Amino acid sequence: MLDITRKMLLASLGAVELTREKVESIIQELIKKGEISKEEGTGLIEEILRRGKESEKDLRSKIETEITTMVKKLNIPTKEEIQELKEKIEILTKKIEEIVKGK
Repeated sequence: MLDITRKMLLASLGAVELTREKVESIIQELIKKGEISKEEGTGLIEEILRRGKESEKDLRSKIETEITTMVKKLNIPTKEEIQELKEKIEILTKKIEEIVKGK
């Protein structure tokens, strides 16, 4: 019974981040209904929260990768590239000022 309940809860968790309070509330209901024991409930709470955090990390990583890929495809300069250009402009501006002063 616990295995089926665990699978159902984990499947429904998906990318949704549940708070500890919400998870505990759901588990308490399952305990009251006699679907799981108190000990099973404690382990299930920790497992759901752990998997939720793992899912969140995976999702963030995938989003970051996808954004990076899209930025590259759109040929949008990065912050670092813009900073490099600013530095080059400053150098060139100083050189031009020196040339103008020299005349």
